[in-house]
Amino acid sequence: MRSLPLSIIACAIIAGITAALLLPVRAAQNPTNGHISKTSAELLVFEAKGCGYCFIFRRDVVPGYLRSPRARDVPMRFINVHRADLKRLQLRQPLSILPTVVFMENGREVDRITGYMGPEPFFHMVSRLVK
Repeated sequence: MRSLPLSIIACAIIAGITAALLLPVRAAQNPTNGHISKTSAELLVFEAKGCGYCFIFRRDVVPGYLRSPRARDVPMRFINVHRADLKRLQLRQPLSILPTVVFMENGREVDRITGYMGPEPFFHMVSRLVK
């Protein structure tokens, strides 16, 4: 069994507290069924079941992104860090904070946004990454 970074473990602990306080929301649908494209730009969202900040990200940020025109050109895909073969992905560095959104182009990491920061800062950061 591999060990997880402390920040991921802390996120899981916080998730238990946070989930009890939040109203359930329908999880955003992944329109591409999780297939990773090697030929286009995409945002990979790394998350874990029970992560409170991942839950808040899906609730507060994902619906707006999926409605945006940018979502057609740069789709968002969700990856559970506990089920994915992270070695197969061409990430520049290990994941240490969840959620982490990685901007991929032609199957390679270009840049990333770590942690939850709210919808406005997220959309601003994505605009900078995708340029």
